[in-house]
Amino acid sequence: MKLRYFWLDLTNPIRWAWQRLTRDWDDRVIWSIDYYLAEMMPVWLRKLAKDKQGTPISMYGDNWLEPTGEEDEAAMLRWDGILHEMIDGFEAAKRIIDYDKRDGDIQRAARALELLQQYFFDLWD
Repeated sequence: MKLRYFWLDLTNPIRWAWQRLTRDWDDRVIWSIDYYLAEMMPVWLRKLAKDKQGTPISMYGDNWLEPTGEEDEAAMLRWDGILHEMIDGFEAAKRIIDYDKRDGDIQRAARALELLQQYFFDLWD
């Protein structure tokens, strides 16, 4: 039996690397999808917030066709705030999963999921 575990310890990293090359994810993701998302969403959202080239129309309200400079700035700030609130919430979710919960983490995580639902189709660049 020990030989079997030794063999898996040697071959699993190769198998997982092959899975990442051929399907962009490996089996370890499905062992804990919640953990994977709580770990990766802040990374992806930070990258989006830093490198984004635009602001979703949903941030503008009624005057999205010809916004003024002030409306553009307000929309950009609103979107940045939403992205950072989601980042904070997914970081809180990771702390909850890691049994390192702090005051307000459940509310922050719940809010991040609400925002994800509301702005899911705006997560583009």
